[in-house]
Amino acid sequence: LWWVADSPAPASAADGAFLLSASGGVRVARGAELLPARADMALQPGDRVAVPDGAEARLGFADDTTRLDLRGPADLRLHRGGRGKKVELLRGVLSADVARQEEAFVVASPHAEFRADQGRLLVEAAPAFARLEVREGAAVLLRPDGRSLRVPAEHYALAGRDVELAARPLVPGEPATGA
Repeated sequence: LWWVADSPAPASAADGAFLLSASGGVRVARGAELLPARADMALQPGDRVAVPDGAEARLGFADDTTRLDLRGPADLRLHRGGRGKKVELLRGVLSADVARQEEAFVVASPHAEFRADQGRLLVEAAPAFARLEVREGAAVLLRPDGRSLRVPAEHYALAGRDVELAARPLVPGEPATGA
């Protein structure tokens, strides 16, 4: 007679994130190691992707078609892949094409958290503020003080010290943040 206890399966590559492409100079900090980025490189929770000025990196997830594009200079830390995806944009510009999620996809920044179930987002993290542009779908901006705001498609919102919490319409034909 054998009895097998149900235990949570360890995180696998199928749950994770991958560096799909990276131009010259992109590095992945993993613990104390600094690794040169390469196509199809599996990323682990805690990995930090550093994209120097003029370089680009594209991240993907094994479980869906969510894609993240970083333009340097940028720094991004992966918290989770799979269900409940979460990344932290420490600085720079991130373009996210978010496939439908069971749990909200989260982009944290020093000034706010942005959550979306699906859509196209542009997030900029700067020293004094964070900016969210919603091109498709909708997202929620959550400030550290607990106040939140729903940002609909074709709108943007800012977070930072002394910044009014409001969603404002994007100007038609206006270039994306950081362009």
